[in-house]
Amino acid sequence: MRKTLAFCLVMTLLFAASARAEYEQYRLAADDIPERLQMWEVFPLDQHNVIVRSQTSQSWHVTWYRDGQVYRALAPEGDWDSITSAEPVFDSGSSFYMICRIPSGQEETAAYPPPNAAAQWTDEGLVNKTPLAERVKATRWGNRVLIFETDRYHRICYNGKETLIPRELADSISSSRCIVLADEVFLMTYRDPDAGDSKLICLDHGNVRYKIDGSLQGREMFPVWNQGFLSVQWDYIEWSDDRDYSPVRLLHVDGKGQHIQTYHLSGDQVIITPTGSYFNPGTGTLTIYGSAENRSSKLFAAFAMTLDEDMNVTGLDVRNVDPDYLGCEAVFSLTADGFPYVYLYNRWHPDAVCPAVIPFSLLDAAEGDYGLTLK
Repeated sequence: MRKTLAFCLVMTLLFAASARAEYEQYRLAADDIPERLQMWEVFPLDQHNVIVRSQTSQSWHVTWYRDGQVYRALAPEGDWDSITSAEPVFDSGSSFYMICRIPSGQEETAAYPPPNAAAQWTDEGLVNKTPLAERVKATRWGNRVLIFETDRYHRICYNGKETLIPRELADSISSSRCIVLADEVFLMTYRDPDAGDSKLICLDHGNVRYKIDGSLQGREMFPVWNQGFLSVQWDYIEWSDDRDYSPVRLLHVDGKGQHIQTYHLSGDQVIITPTGSYFNPGTGTLTIYGSAENRSSKLFAAFAMTLDEDMNVTGLDVRNVDPDYLGCEAVFSLTADGFPYVYLYNRWHPDAVCPAVIPFSLLDAAEGDYGLTLK
């Protein structure tokens, strides 16, 4: 009996050590954790490669990780502008190039001058820098959408296709959000020049398909079937930044901009935060990724909930996050073909634990589902 108990104890300790080693392997390098950090962004390439960009008000750092290890790194030097970060832009799938700042030969007065060149990232750094003819307005939706600005129009590039938005319409569109519902069909925010309020606008090949009330704009926007979307909404406790265990609302908006149904994502005494999704065109299923947390009981998990076209749950994968990361945020980033990474970081106390970007598949399977349901 004692031998059996001892064997079980040893196996438990070895399993825990192995799980902790996974987190150690995928923790970010020190260069990606600067002081006075303003922004982290994660750009997954495939199941083995991910790019992480960190930025402060005065500098930036970009690191390419391969299976958790530093493969290549970039930092401001030479001709690069120290406050305009190089960043990856995706052509298709995991194929990407870098956009960066190079001297224009003219005095730059803007506080944050835009990138003005495309380059390749090799072992020698950024090479083959080619000046861009247009100003980069924004990169959005995991840097798979690139928006250029000219005097006559906005040019939106996605998946090898270009969409032109006339200047008079482009002036009212905010580039802060751009969600792809289909090739050349984009959901963006729009400032009504007459009413002055904010709306959602759907652009179909450069033409306005619909404008809808800004109340349908969620904290997350997930593309779904038939060029519709889910608006993800939740509430904070009054006069605080805290949340209770109230369900998360998923407002289903169809391809015509009609709000057709509201669903509620809830769990058993857990705070749920959806942060990512993947629509699989081959199977016609939607997978929602997020976290479930109860700090008082020291529960912290990440989940993947798969839905069919009728919003029925057809699969649920729940995995526990290492207790070291209790109190952190778990934000999902996905490759073009849906491989999920979990980005773990402490927004309010960045020195509490080293951030990590780890494949969801490497987290330990949870014994239960914590009551996660969609109704």
